[in-house]
Amino acid sequence: MIDHLGTFYICTTCYNDLKNGMCTVEKYNLPTSYGSLKGRIVLRQDLNDEIVDLNICPLCAKSSLVKHAVSLDLWSASTVSPDLDDYKQWAIDLIEKTIEERISHGFEYPPGSGHIFGLKTRGAINWLGLLVTASAQDYVSAPPKVDSEDGTFTLVMNSANEVTTVVLLAMYTVKQHLDAGGNAQREIRSNTATTVEQVDAILNQYL
Repeated sequence: MIDHLGTFYICTTCYNDLKNGMCTVEKYNLPTSYGSLKGRIVLRQDLNDEIVDLNICPLCAKSSLVKHAVSLDLWSASTVSPDLDDYKQWAIDLIEKTIEERISHGFEYPPGSGHIFGLKTRGAINWLGLLVTASAQDYVSAPPKVDSEDGTFTLVMNSANEVTTVVLLAMYTVKQHLDAGGNAQREIRSNTATTVEQVDAILNQYL
């Protein structure tokens, strides 16, 4: 059985231990509801880098100025050594969720500008719609406009070529995330991943 512990700010030492696989429950002080369990903590996801004020790390109970936002899972006592097929499926599902989240972060245009545009389902459909109608747009009196995710910038596209450039960048970003995640999933499904440790290595490389 796998329980989702939730999202925490943890110290650099614990973060590095998790990344390196040194993550038995016995080593940590878990939140109260999990305090009696024995098992193995798994780094579900390394969230965006974030620095928070001095606080107590929920894992080691020590204070630290630098915290990492992470999402953690726990293998409970009955599955301290989880079934390989179950573990592979959990890893594949985790990668699928990570693909979706990374796509949802959007893409930057122009490159290096800091302006992020959406790639969630509705955003992706809008980009494809712009490409389909690019040749019929009136770029003089009504050029297509798209707002950035935070609403602080409006991209005005003044030609069909620019529309094509932007949309192809959007689709290439999606493809990169799909390819990277798909490759990791295929590697996990393969017969070469024969241990939990090997699956972890693939996950750590991808995440």
